[in-house]
Amino acid sequence: MDTVDQVDPSTSTSVLKSGVLRGDTFVSLDDLKGRALKAAAGLRSLGVGPGDTVAMLLRNDHELFETVFAASFVGAACVPINWHGLAEEVGYVLNDSKAKVLVAHADLLRAMHGVVPSSVTVIGVTTPASIAAAYNISPTATMLPSGVLEWSSWRDALTTLPDAILELSSSVIYTSGTTGHPKGVRRLVGTGDAATAADYYADSFRVFGAWPEMRTVITGPMYHSAPYTYGHHRGAQPERILGARGPLRARGVAGARRASRHYFPVPRSHDVRAPVAPAARGPRSLRPDLAA
Repeated sequence: MDTVDQVDPSTSTSVLKSGVLRGDTFVSLDDLKGRALKAAAGLRSLGVGPGDTVAMLLRNDHELFETVFAASFVGAACVPINWHGLAEEVGYVLNDSKAKVLVAHADLLRAMHGVVPSSVTVIGVTTPASIAAAYNISPTATMLPSGVLEWSSWRDALTTLPDAILELSSSVIYTSGTTGHPKGVRRLVGTGDAATAADYYADSFRVFGAWPEMRTVITGPMYHSAPYTYGHHRGAQPERILGARGPLRARGVAGARRASRHYFPVPRSHDVRAPVAPAARGPRSLRPDLAA
């Protein structure tokens, strides 16, 4: 998230607002939550509730935050999926997590033909121009396949979910699968573990020298537990908001316009390549690179 100065029309004074900046598009935290309340009503109409899972195949974007907040509003857990993975790996996670809904960027969704279970409702997000430019995505690939629900149109046609409170939501984040199939690690809210984690992260951010108006660059993809938790905690706890900027690439920052005070990377195992071990010495110690 980022912080920007905006003019309050009622007082003509400058007001500091927190939110998410992706490319040149800024969405305030209040607007993100308002959008999420509508999306939450849609999730509930699709039968999503406490204990269910909502999968995300999204790069760092506004819709990722909207999906996380919406799932939290209805008590569901989000499953951020590694979009560097192969289609069959994504299909495995969708089946294993028993996801009811998949929210995906258009270009990533196009590569998933035949692996999404028929029981999963797919809602697509048109890949924005800033992300397309950062990842060299063709204009055709940024458009949703025919017949796929479009996130913003679907969301905006809904009525805001009443009496919803945004809290830290549960999540199911999958391991890299180095020794076999990836394993989903679920963190539940309302438990001692979750409460301890929230306090731990709050203390950690203070140790890092963070403060409410701080701007942060998150270069790690938010399917990783660290950047996901970082961004989510900042949104769900506005009194400690820090946030994420974009467009953000796993291998570097694109389009940064303003000085940033905090940099939040994450190491990726498939950026580290181990030499192929001779047969006599056993198998490779690291998983092969999945990023084309």
